[in-house]
Amino acid sequence: MVEAAQKTPQKRDKKKDSISTSSMEFLNSRQSKDIYLGLCGYVGCGMRTINEIAEEISKEWDYNVVHIRISALLESPLYFELKALTASKSTQVNRHLKLQDIANKLRKHYNRNELLAEAAIAAIATEKINIDYTNDAYKGTVFIIDQFKRPEEVELFRVIYQHNFYLLGVLRDLDYRIPNLIADESTKDDLHLIINIDNKSSHQHGQRTGETILDSDFFIKNNFSQKSELKKKIERFFGLIHGKNGLTPTFNEKACTLLFQHHYNQLVCRVR
Repeated sequence: MVEAAQKTPQKRDKKKDSISTSSMEFLNSRQSKDIYLGLCGYVGCGMRTINEIAEEISKEWDYNVVHIRISALLESPLYFELKALTASKSTQVNRHLKLQDIANKLRKHYNRNELLAEAAIAAIATEKINIDYTNDAYKGTVFIIDQFKRPEEVELFRVIYQHNFYLLGVLRDLDYRIPNLIADESTKDDLHLIINIDNKSSHQHGQRTGETILDSDFFIKNNFSQKSELKKKIERFFGLIHGKNGLTPTFNEKACTLLFQHHYNQLVCRVR
């Protein structure tokens, strides 16, 4: 019988382990400066303006800014297999319906409703390769993720990035969203379908914006508000997450969350 060779236990280099641990702690402390700002809003809510203002304010706080647009990842072979991309091709002409269709088919192909969040996390990891976390001057990066459409996506981000992830819910009344969609080349015939699929698709792997937005940490009402007013709201949000002295959630902000949870389809909450 051949006996297994007995390996002599090697002595651990405590000094080397200490250096390795210190390096990891150092990198973790640097990366903890990063903020992951997720956006969620119903189709036609004016997300482009929110993106622009969030970037502007992030830079005022001395952060670098990286935009992760989930819709831009849907047809990329960097994140999905060729077989999946082929299976998810859409014949829809309308841009909104096409993106909704592709996303639904991708989630169905992989049978994972958190799939697009996984793609966003992979995109973030790629961007981090270009960040020098050893640079003493590094102040942090705000990753703006546009946007979440499934509760499972938010859940995954909270697990991965924990206390550094925040979800910003963008509200706009339906009467204001419709003109925005029409201006974006959506026909009146398409409107009903686009809005219903976005809110709660009948598809098992479809969008669930109505459920997802309920998990927001902060809500902003954007009924064609002046840019200066929107900026004040987002500045307040940044102040809250940075623990700025004297800032606590107001009664209106707390009431907004409770009211929206009961009547989110009406979008009647106002953040001041």
